[in-house]
Amino acid sequence: AQQLNLLDLQECDLQLVYLSCCYGTATASEDELLDDDFLGIADGFVRAGIPRVLGYRWPVSDKGAERMAGGFYEALFGDAHYDISTALLYARRAVANLEGGRYDATWLSPILVLQTED
Repeated sequence: AQQLNLLDLQECDLQLVYLSCCYGTATASEDELLDDDFLGIADGFVRAGIPRVLGYRWPVSDKGAERMAGGFYEALFGDAHYDISTALLYARRAVANLEGGRYDATWLSPILVLQTED
């Protein structure tokens, strides 16, 4: 099996990475950052030049993650065709509006990194 090198992505047309894992945007501790430059999975995609990276910073519920992804993709690619940041807003609202959703921190967890080309 060939290993993926994120730097190989610099020449591709990939426009969005949605990290639907609990710690996709988590970073190492300050002590670890002094010895290593590992900032996390999302950071690897950002450094590879992917213009839009979305991920969670802490564990989320299965129901919340499912609603977040469904709401996000529906707002982004559905009839309304919202821009990415507005699509995330609608997805957060969808999760928060679930029964007990405000007590489920899933709607607070996403981080969206947007970068422009040089």
